[in-house]
Amino acid sequence: MTGQPLVPLALVAAQLGQEAWQLAAHGREHMVIDPENGLDSVPTAISRQLTNEHRAAKAAQAAQTERVRRELAQRQHSLHPRLRARAVRKTRLAAE
Repeated sequence: MTGQPLVPLALVAAQLGQEAWQLAAHGREHMVIDPENGLDSVPTAISRQLTNEHRAAKAAQAAQTERVRRELAQRQHSLHPRLRARAVRKTRLAAE
């Protein structure tokens, strides 16, 4: 027993959007059987750590997605005047 309150592994996995067996494969050293209910569990501190890491990874992914979106939008805006100028030149050449 760890002396800390325990959190069922299935609950942690559900919060992280993972299968319990996947989480168990990565955190086997922290798992214990909860004597009260017989479920595979992890100490609360480990549960919080995993949840915080998951949230940080999601935030980093969202920030990266936003950066890429802004870069693409910037490229599109910078190309638009050049494409318009090219179309005008083609129109003038076709008219001559």
